[in-house]
Amino acid sequence: MPSALQAQLAKAASANAGLLADRDRRGKRRVHSYLFSARDADAHDLSTLHALGLNGFTRLVVLNVNFNTFEDALFSHASRDTDRTLLDQATVNELNGQLDAFLLALSPYLLDAAAGKVIEWLVRRFRVNEFNVPAVLQVFLPYHESPHFAKMLSILDIEKSAAWSFLVPFKTAAKSLPRAALVSEMRKTIEIARFVAGIVPAALRQDCISDALVSFNASVWLDYFASIDSRVLNDETMAFILPAFFVPLKHTIPTQNTVMGSLLLLAAMSQKCTLSADALGTILSSIAKAKRLVSPVQLITTFVAVCGPQDELAKLSSKVVDILVTNSDAFPDVLQLDHCERLFAPFIQACVADLEESKLAALQTIIQTPSTPPQLIRVLSLGAYEQLATDLTNASLSGLLSSIRQRHPQVLDDCLKQQRETHGDDVTNSLIRAIQHPDTQMTTDDADAEVRVAAVRELINSIESGATEGARTALLARVTDPNVDVVAALYRSPDALLKAVPLRELIAAIAAALDMPEEIPRSALRAHLAFVGAHGTAEDVSRVFWRWALITGSRKKRTAVAWEVLSESSPDKLGLFKGCAVLETDDDAQRNGAIAKRIAENIIAAPSLEPHLDFLFEMFHHTDSHSRLLASLVLRALLQNLKDSHRLDLAARLCDTPVNCEDWPTDAAAFHEYIGEAAQLKAVAGKPSKAGTTNRMHAALFALLLDSSLPSGSHADWFAPPKPESSEHVDKYITLMRAVYAVPSAALRALLLKTLGGEALLFLAGVSMTTPTASTRLAALKHASAFVAASAEADGQLRWDLQVVLPAVLAALVDEDVRVRTAASEVLPPAGGHDPKAVYGYDDVYGSKTELVQYLDWDDVTKFLGALHIQKVSLAQDASLLPYFLQHALGRAKTDAKRDTQYKQHVLCFLCSHIAASTHAPFQVRMLQALRGVADVAKVGVLRPLVAEVFESANGQIGDVQLKMLVAGVFDAAAASAIEEDEALRTEYFDLLERCATDNIASLHILISNIQSGLYAALESDVQLELATALLRVGMQSSNSEVYTAIRNTISNVVAEPTQVVALLERFRPVPAQSSSVEERAAKRVKTTNVEPESKIQSLILLAEALSSQNRATIPAQTQPRLIFVLLETLKALATVPNANYAQQLIMNVLEHCADASPKILLAGPGSGSNAIRLEVIVDIIRSVDNPQTFHQALLLFAKMARLAPESAVFNIMPVFTFMGSSVVLRDDANSFRVVHKTLEAIVPVMLQIAARPLLKVLTDAATHVPRHRRTMFFTQLVQHLGPAEFLEPVCLLLADAHAKKVLRHAQDRDDLHNTLSLPLTIMAHFSAQLRVTAVVAALQECQALLRIAISDSSAKAFLYQPSAQAEGSVSPSGAAKKQAYAVLLFLREVLAALRSKAGDKTMTSSLGECIPLLVNLYAATIAQDQNDPAVVVLSGMLVEVLALAPAKTFIASAIELLSQADAAQPGSKLLHSILELLIERIPMIASTVRAEISFSVKSLIANLAKVLSRSVSGSAAIRGHVLALRALAAVATSSISDEANALSGLVPKAIEAGKTQGVTKDALILVAKLVPKLGPRMVPHFNAVVQFCGSAAGPNDREAVQEVFTSFLMSLSSFWGPAELDAVLSLTLQEPVDAYKTLRRQIAKKVPGDVLLPALFETWTNGSTKTDEMRSANEVVAFFDLVKLALQTAFKDVVMANLKGLTKLHISAFDLRNSHTAAPLAEFEGAAENATITSFVQLVIKLNEVSFTPVFRQLYDWAFAEDTPLTRTRKITFTRTVSTLLETFKGLMDPYVLLIMDGIVELLDILSTERDTSPTTLGLWSNTVTLVRKSLVAEDSSYWRDDRVRKILPALVAQTASPVALRNAETQKTLSDTMVALARTSSDSNVLKDLNDSIFAQAKHEDVRVRLRAVGIAEALWKDDGAGMTEFSRETEVFVDELAEDDDEDVCKAARRLARILAKLSGDD
Repeated sequence: MPSALQAQLAKAASANAGLLADRDRRGKRRVHSYLFSARDADAHDLSTLHALGLNGFTRLVVLNVNFNTFEDALFSHASRDTDRTLLDQATVNELNGQLDAFLLALSPYLLDAAAGKVIEWLVRRFRVNEFNVPAVLQVFLPYHESPHFAKMLSILDIEKSAAWSFLVPFKTAAKSLPRAALVSEMRKTIEIARFVAGIVPAALRQDCISDALVSFNASVWLDYFASIDSRVLNDETMAFILPAFFVPLKHTIPTQNTVMGSLLLLAAMSQKCTLSADALGTILSSIAKAKRLVSPVQLITTFVAVCGPQDELAKLSSKVVDILVTNSDAFPDVLQLDHCERLFAPFIQACVADLEESKLAALQTIIQTPSTPPQLIRVLSLGAYEQLATDLTNASLSGLLSSIRQRHPQVLDDCLKQQRETHGDDVTNSLIRAIQHPDTQMTTDDADAEVRVAAVRELINSIESGATEGARTALLARVTDPNVDVVAALYRSPDALLKAVPLRELIAAIAAALDMPEEIPRSALRAHLAFVGAHGTAEDVSRVFWRWALITGSRKKRTAVAWEVLSESSPDKLGLFKGCAVLETDDDAQRNGAIAKRIAENIIAAPSLEPHLDFLFEMFHHTDSHSRLLASLVLRALLQNLKDSHRLDLAARLCDTPVNCEDWPTDAAAFHEYIGEAAQLKAVAGKPSKAGTTNRMHAALFALLLDSSLPSGSHADWFAPPKPESSEHVDKYITLMRAVYAVPSAALRALLLKTLGGEALLFLAGVSMTTPTASTRLAALKHASAFVAASAEADGQLRWDLQVVLPAVLAALVDEDVRVRTAASEVLPPAGGHDPKAVYGYDDVYGSKTELVQYLDWDDVTKFLGALHIQKVSLAQDASLLPYFLQHALGRAKTDAKRDTQYKQHVLCFLCSHIAASTHAPFQVRMLQALRGVADVAKVGVLRPLVAEVFESANGQIGDVQLKMLVAGVFDAAAASAIEEDEALRTEYFDLLERCATDNIASLHILISNIQSGLYAALESDVQLELATALLRVGMQSSNSEVYTAIRNTISNVVAEPTQVVALLERFRPVPAQSSSVEERAAKRVKTTNVEPESKIQSLILLAEALSSQNRATIPAQTQPRLIFVLLETLKALATVPNANYAQQLIMNVLEHCADASPKILLAGPGSGSNAIRLEVIVDIIRSVDNPQTFHQALLLFAKMARLAPESAVFNIMPVFTFMGSSVVLRDDANSFRVVHKTLEAIVPVMLQIAARPLLKVLTDAATHVPRHRRTMFFTQLVQHLGPAEFLEPVCLLLADAHAKKVLRHAQDRDDLHNTLSLPLTIMAHFSAQLRVTAVVAALQECQALLRIAISDSSAKAFLYQPSAQAEGSVSPSGAAKKQAYAVLLFLREVLAALRSKAGDKTMTSSLGECIPLLVNLYAATIAQDQNDPAVVVLSGMLVEVLALAPAKTFIASAIELLSQADAAQPGSKLLHSILELLIERIPMIASTVRAEISFSVKSLIANLAKVLSRSVSGSAAIRGHVLALRALAAVATSSISDEANALSGLVPKAIEAGKTQGVTKDALILVAKLVPKLGPRMVPHFNAVVQFCGSAAGPNDREAVQEVFTSFLMSLSSFWGPAELDAVLSLTLQEPVDAYKTLRRQIAKKVPGDVLLPALFETWTNGSTKTDEMRSANEVVAFFDLVKLALQTAFKDVVMANLKGLTKLHISAFDLRNSHTAAPLAEFEGAAENATITSFVQLVIKLNEVSFTPVFRQLYDWAFAEDTPLTRTRKITFTRTVSTLLETFKGLMDPYVLLIMDGIVELLDILSTERDTSPTTLGLWSNTVTLVRKSLVAEDSSYWRDDRVRKILPALVAQTASPVALRNAETQKTLSDTMVALARTSSDSNVLKDLNDSIFAQAKHEDVRVRLRAVGIAEALWKDDGAGMTEFSRETEVFVDELAEDDDEDVCKAARRLARILAKLSGDD
């Protein structure tokens, strides 16, 4: 059986197997992992998991910066090494606090991938799934239905928890937890419910709430409440539910979601439990705190939901009342909820009791809300009555009750009855008087009629007394009162009434009252009418009595009242009813007729007819049927009596009336009977309200309209357009007839046509042409069809020729309505037969324009009608077919016979004549659209009058615009001959163009479209020229841009013939001024100007714009030279015209087009050589023009013309460059330089054929004239155009050479030098790296040539060198060439430096290969001549730059070549330093494949670098060379391959030798460290030399390098290490500071086997012991035992057991170090050294079993407790500290050993209780001993401290209260108190606690006040910690306390009082 210690050690080893054992020796325990499976999890070590967790933590910090607070504790490197199982309890508690807080903060981000990584780290390192189960569940439970919860549950240690055992099935099944299961368990287990309730408060306290958590909390608790009954929610449950729900409401920074969730849950909870009044009030007060985060409706709804299920509160808190008052606007939404009265009833009572303005408004809202429950109104009424009874003058209460009376009178009456029963009549009457309105005017609106009568009477009386203020509105409102008594009271005193109310307002109110649809009593009616009859005007009487004047059966009695009043009225006030009252007949119908006739007579007799007609038509359209019918009868009488224009005017107004003729008879006889007078009067009297009566009257009125007639001798033009505003009688008559026909009554239309007789067809044709209504047109065409059919004789022949209506029928054939088109096709007269005797309607149409109408012969009519009859079905079906039909039927064809041509022309002229004669624009538009496709010259002749009429009129008709466009369209290609032959027509046509351009642009577009479509081409050339001139004139004169553009485009499209262009140019070209001689012309060229008419210049501009938009490529070759010549002459002439820049630009634009067309043809044509092109004209413009745009265009034109005349261009090139340099460049704008670029693009190729260098020289010398910010673009574009491969180098060299002197001056200042060469450098930067390197190669060759010239090599030739220029200077030619070369080198160095950014560009590899030899040769040649030449430095820098750019192979080869040169390989050489720095930088970047290929070269490089190390060192530059050489070798060694090992092995001695020089040591060590892994066993012979070198040469700054060296040996040669090697290394490293070689110690422990390392450590410690004790430093001890601890961790148990004796001796000897030193370093050894030794000893114990450990422990105990001497006292301190640490680590497993030492401890405590020695040693012994006792008492799983053992140690501990040692230090108070508290907690026997309490208070009686004060403090700590367990001793304790409260010492008294308060609180007396 294993011992208890073995079991504990085995458990610890299992829990930490991942840390303490190698991966291949891990145990088989299943690894718990959140992210990985068990198999995969085992593959990841702690370093990997820490990196994973740190990665996730970094992401979380980005999401929430507050996570930073957890980094040190949970994610630092120190935490990676933390094993919680080895920590003391305080540290574990602190760690748990950090873990719990972090997990809670992680909750909102749990679904993020980063959270998974972090949780994996916490599970694997801190085992939160085992030790922090509640915190884990707190995080994961809100996601209980997610896979994340299922995964965590699978590794959660919940089997031991009874509360969470319900999760075990889900853990076994690896499934998530359904909500139903969780809610079910919450019902069963109160602990689970309490846990769930605490999640949200905990999250709020840490400010880590999330929407997921809020949703979880709300859904779970809602399901919980839904599934329980009220018995479940007992006091215990409510005790944790209510506080949890209140937390979100009380939080300092609440969120809306959390608050809404709490409100929802409180409402749900209230449905399931009965709350006390106090609890309910508390809940409402808490809800009120959420008022800022929820809407008022939501807040009050929550109040209602909570209060609804509970008993009604007697009183609401003031806070809730204030909130309700403030948010009363939300009452309408809440008062409709069930049980709302539970909240609002106490609210109403609170408001009524203290009625303020705001509360009054809230109560008014309750009253005014329709959904308010009646019981609330009742509560409010009763409350208001009760309050009002105490204060009858309270206006607010009276107003409140008045509002209730208005809206809820029944409720108020019930309450009033209750008040009467309760308080009696007197009080009730007083209340009634109090709520009545004090203002009489207000009581007139009272609901009680009696009240209103009394109020009106009182108001009238007050008016009679002179008080009229405010009565007007009240009295006007009573006019419409339905009560007769009120009306009688109103009219009781008319004079008083008229004082208060104006008569006009009163009459209007009476009229409105009588027009109301409700029936009013006859008495009231009589009163109203009597007042109007007595006080109103005649107009008032007519208007008010009109409705009641018609006698009908339903109103006979009321009508009698009206006529009775009228008969009693004064005759001068009867108005229209004058003389009507005396008309008495027995028949009501006849009387109505008589009344209507008398009214009509009165109207006719009136001075003015219009006012009465207006009133009459107002009544005619009235909504009241009686008013309408009386007006209809009067209108009927008027129509019968009025004549001529008055009748027509009245008829026109009647026609505007909409009628319903559906029930009109269709038969003529029935219709005649229907409109008979007797039938009308009978219907009016018998059925006035029937709609048919009104319709009958309308029919009679419209029939009467047909009695109108034309004046004698007048004739109606039935084809005339509508003229509704015309005052002519004929026009009125036509309009009337058309309006009557528009009424859709067959009988009425038949009556109309019968009235018209033979003119009916013309009328019908006119209707079809002019009526907009499709149904009317359809009816007219059908009637016309019947008329045509009736016109046929028995044999089918027509009686008349009906051709006059044919155009109208054709117009109807394009109607939109297919029915109309079908009817029109039926109107077509039949074709054939004999010639009719007469033409129907001959000269009866079109009025005065009938003479324009042309008539057809019967044969032509017959032929045309025959064609129409053939297609009439198709024409009826398709409205778009008629134009195609007419185009086919009337369009001319070449095959037509003469007779056919004549026929077509006749028909066309016939139709066009009707168009010309008509004045109806829509008809003209339809016909012109139909004839649009017919082209004939006769068309323009017939329509010529229409053209003049249309374009000269300005009548503004709707169709005018479209008509004008169609009329303009007749001038098409067919009209060309007419325009040519008729000069007058041509003039009209040109005038038409001008007129349309002015006021009709749409027509102009039609005209110019026809011009482009063939009219222009059909004209003769002279007429074409006239037309073009006219167009130019129109375009020039118009100010409209649209017209201008259209004319320009037209000219551009039609004027294409070069001869016409030339003619137009010559016509509009300015005439240049003439001079007497060429010299005079040249002298006066600039000043001479030619003043031309502005219109001529503008026409030329328009012509030029048109020509500019043409494509000149189509111009014939033979005409092109002449055109160019004329254009140049025009350009020359324009030079003499002021302000002609735009014209010049346009002409030059045309020239450009001509030049682009075909320059080869010009050169090849006869007489068209280059000399014919006079470029001097363009040069003159360049010279003299001031306009920049013109100047630019001239330059571009010159460039284009240069291709046509290269000799002339060369001849004029210098002036061009001169002006370009002086003008364009200095303008400094982007456009100018674009022009320069294009000019050079065209000119430079020509110049390069003649002289390349002079041109480049000129351009580069002129660089200073170019603005600085434009130079780069200028020369870059120049190089790009010339070709960068050839011209980049010469252009840049010329630019650099131009500043050679300045370059030489700034050679030493790179910034100034770069600024000087900025232009060529920037130009270089615009091109690719390959082109730049190519240019550099060419420039280096130029440098070689210059250097050869400098040494007088006559065969050398250089591009930059100019002998003539050099000869003029003071410098010799050789010196000048050398300076040029130096300047070029400086420039090239900057170019190469800029190329560093292009490193890796493979395109420049070949060019770099050419560059390096050139540089090497230049370097060798220069240094051979003069080593101090500044060019040497420049060349060396260039070599470095090129090497940096070169590929690896080239780079290494070049570096070897340079290192092989003697002068370059000197350690102090700057070139060497640069090459070495480049090697250090580039070698690590060489790819592995390339590295293998250059292995041979690398060996050579190693040899050359070794030579550098072998050279002597003198000076800092040489030291720098050795340092760089060592670093370069380190870079080579790092990337070396196996073939290079032999070459590297010889470097170790040289590195050691070189490292002996100060400043080189560290780099030498680093090289050795890099060589070790590469050389392996080859390094063994050098180990001692390396160790010796490290010891002798290495300084404090070299420790890291030394550590790296030895670490390399350990990593590469771990099996090589033996005791001697370890001793050598340890002897060297242990002397250094602790942290200096920490990594090395870890590697030693990890790599060296334990059976080798542990003996070596014994040997090292033994050898160190030979020193005197004072020579051993604390740092050395700490470092040594840190290594021992690490060695023990990694060593196997059998190795430890084998070396146990030595290890025990080692540690005990180290423990004695405390006694081996003087007092000065004592604290140091007590701290770091002793702590390190104890830690190492604990690690040793971990490796031991109980059998092995027991003798070691006994030995240690004997070592410490052998005797009581000063030496053993210090040992006891060490022993107690060691045992305390063991207790913290092994806890209860130390019980047997505590038993072993406890007697000694008790004895030691007895000694210390009386010890007088108060030295620090004794104090330390006391503190550590007491601490040891406390730690043993609180150790987990300890079973040692039984009550008997507690009793044994109790006296010794209590005695420490008076220990002199403890009294010397105030900190001992806490130590002793904590120990006593731990002792009390451990004991389970009340007797022991009583003894402890009594013993402490016995000490409180000590004579030393310090002892008493300490005893009271200990007692206070005991009672505060576990007072509940000691309450049985409280009474006797209170006696002790009372005694102590009377102590002489004030401090003791204060302490006693504090203890007394604790006792009182425990007993409940506080």
